Amino acid sequence: MKVTALRAAERLGAFSRIANSRWRQERLLILCYHGVALGDEDQWSDVYMSEAKLRRRFELLRADSCSLLPLEEALQRLGAGDLPPRSVTVTFDEGLYDFYAKAYPLVREFEVPTTLYVPTYYATVRRPIFDLACSYLLWRGRGRTVESPELFAGQTRTRIPVAPRERVAMHLAIRARVNSIGHAAIAKDAMLAELAEQVGVDWEAFVSTRMLQLMSPDELSSLDQSLVSVQLHSHRHRTPRDEALFLRELDDNIDALAAMGFPRAGRRHFCYPSGDADPLFYPWLRARGIVSATTCEPRLATRRTHPLDLPRVIDTMAMTDTEFRAWTAGASAFVPHRRFRLSDSERLEWERPRESEQSAAVESTASPPASASLSD
Repeated sequence: MKVTALRAAERLGAFSRIANSRWRQERLLILCYHGVALGDEDQWSDVYMSEAKLRRRFELLRADSCSLLPLEEALQRLGAGDLPPRSVTVTFDEGLYDFYAKAYPLVREFEVPTTLYVPTYYATVRRPIFDLACSYLLWRGRGRTVESPELFAGQTRTRIPVAPRERVAMHLAIRARVNSIGHAAIAKDAMLAELAEQVGVDWEAFVSTRMLQLMSPDELSSLDQSLVSVQLHSHRHRTPRDEALFLRELDDNIDALAAMGFPRAGRRHFCYPSGDADPLFYPWLRARGIVSATTCEPRLATRRTHPLDLPRVIDTMAMTDTEFRAWTAGASAFVPHRRFRLSDSERLEWERPRESEQSAAVESTASPPASASLSD
């Protein structure tokens, strides 16, 4: 119904009128992207874009005469009340290798100023991130019966669910169990290799693709810093409610990026891992000189928006061109949207059931997660 209403509004010229209004000029759209598929990741996770889809998005931004601004400039001009028409800022989370291989060439081709929020724990380790790779491998093995007592709490034979909600619940249980045991990254890597063998994935070939791995320090430092601003996303993609632990996440993130050639003084912007924002964090962020922090709340930012609670629209494979243009024009601000909410068990997950898969999962009571994480 929402898409139908937006299409009707587009045909009637409402998008153009809103986009050219003073109302829209007083607002900033911050777009959020995560990954761009190296292989079939866009079929596994809705927040993974195909390269063709991302190109189409950049073409639409250009065709609709959007003013593409670096985050720092956009926030300064938002505060001063002198934004140009149809202001848009583009951000990418995670700093995955696929950004370097797939997104960065498009960023350069279309000259899109980009903020890249980078967690740094896995940056020096060329191995897949456990939480993401585990979810991906379960997706690849859906419907298979596997044997892994360590992963599946002592069960000798376990069938990986076909229904995505049930599979997500399985992944969350695995992650909770592994984290409670406290395995180091090397042990987790061995578990992933075993799971890959069980589901028929060549582990070494998978690792060699660099799928679900972070960029290396050399790759990060080679980015054009006049076009890509590397900013903070915590070291381990975590948001502890303990002040000392939270500040450690920030300090480790800042120190790691400084060692890669990104001076501490320039790290002024933060992205809440998994969109886990909380006013509790505001004084702690200010203590480290952070001037902005982005969430995953789908809204446009105004002068009244708290700078440490900036909304962002997560672009996905499921979003139609009409919906995307409705956001850039500002028309989507007049359409109801769900608020972004995470339970404790959902903070580390990426895979989302697609609309076409919902009927296969109606019997499940597990809530679909909304985001992802990198943990050590």
